[in-house]
Amino acid sequence: MDGIAILEFKRQRFLTTEQLADVYGTTINSIKKNLIIIKNILCHKNTIILLKGDESREFKRCVDISDLPINKYSSIYL
Repeated sequence: MDGIAILEFKRQRFLTTEQLADVYGTTINSIKKNLIIIKNILCHKNTIILLKGDESREFKRCVDISDLPINKYSSIYL
């Protein structure tokens, strides 16, 4: 994962959907489809985090994401 900026929010580290697609050599849509499948079978609640509303806005202010087109989304999965 050389050259990929790992983001951090509220002391948790994560990659965006675009970064995951790049790492795995697949498409963003493939990552999104897999998220839908696995979020129903994951045992750990904190594996996938959904940010909405004020929390999403706080995330956008706190994390350096200037090169990612994330501002157009009202909710964000981490």
